This record gives sequence, structure tokens and C-alpha cells, in this order.
Amino acid sequence: MDFSFLVNSIGKKVQVERGGPDKLEGKLVFIRPEFLILETEQNGYVYVQSRHIKTVSEPVIPEIQANQVNMEEKNMNILPMVEAEDFTELLRKLRHRLIRVNHGGPNVIQGVLIEVGDGSVTILHQMKDFVYYPIYHIRSVTCIFNNQNEKKNENKQANEMTQDSSKDRGLNELSESDVSGKARSETSGRKNEHSKSDYSGRAR
Repeated sequence: MDFSFLVNSIGKKVQVERGGPDKLEGKLVFIRPEFLILETEQNGYVYVQSRHIKTVSEPVIPEIQANQVNMEEKNMNILPMVEAEDFTELLRKLRHRLIRVNHGGPNVIQGVLIEVGDGSVTILHQMKDFVYYPIYHIRSVTCIFNNQNEKKNENKQANEMTQDSSKDRGLNELSESDVSGKARSETSGRKNEHSKSDYSGRAR
């Protein structure tokens, strides 16, 4: 279906589908006869194949966000939008990227797009198997950040924080032990002084 009639809705918030796993909400940013592009808060740019779209909704009264986020900061974690004239060309431009096919449901698959043929794509899934997916059945495609390095850094920082915390606890325990030892020594010293004083008194 050609959604060129939505050209006046570009830049506005829309909802694709009324419900279910394929429901998407976001700002409409690009229209082509074979696909739409939505900018979503959760997943960045989502490329939706038009032939599978049943409904597109637009609120009568646009939502006004009380706290507007600086768009430059917001877009720092969004991969650049990819433009193409048709859906197959779009997929070819996404080769060798980590993608998610479809938004929800049992046919969601995530992996690296290896090859784009005339009627299907080849996806390397979890470095274990090749999945051949018919282009006709692809409802949407989303590019995904590879957060592996970020997760490693987070784990490293967490380990360092744990080690620092353990060191601090060890130092505190040592300090408490030193204080207790000094207190015991001072108490013992005072007892010895009292004993000597008592003995001297009795001797005189």
C-alpha cells in the first residue's frame, strides 16, 4: 500500500497497528512506496514494510511533552537513518549490520544480516546458524547497537568498585583492630600501674 497520503504527517507522532506484537509508536520521518521509517524512543529508527501495515493512527491533539529532551543528546545513542528507494535496496544497505527482524511475536529474530537475495535474506543468528528469511514476510527491521564492549566495561567497573569496597572494608577492620589493641594495651598498662602502686604502699 502506498502511504504517500501521510506526507503531511511527517515529523508527527503516529502509531502503526492498533495492538499486538507489531504495534509501533514513534515519529514518522520518511515515506517510500514500499516502507515507512519511524523514529522510536526505545529502538531508534524502525523500517516498516508497507505491505504488512493494516492501520496507521495519528492523535487528534498532539502530545506536548513537559520535559523536552535535547535532541542532540537524545540522538547520540541512535544509529544514523538509512534511506533507500525500495525495501530491497534498504536491506542491501543494512548488510553486515546487527539487526532485528520484526518487532515482536514468535517470528522475531536478531542477528547479522549477511546476504540479501532477490526474495530472501540470510541472517547469522547468534554465531550458530544461518537463517533464511523471505523478504515478503519481513514486517519491520531495526538496527541494533552492539553493546558487548559497553557491557564488558560495565562489568569491569562493577568489579573494580567491588574490589575497592572490599579494600575499604579491610582497612576499616584493620583500623578498628588497631584501636581495640591500643585500648586493651592502655587498660593493661593502667592496671599494672595500679598494682605497682598498691604493692609499694603495702611495702612501706
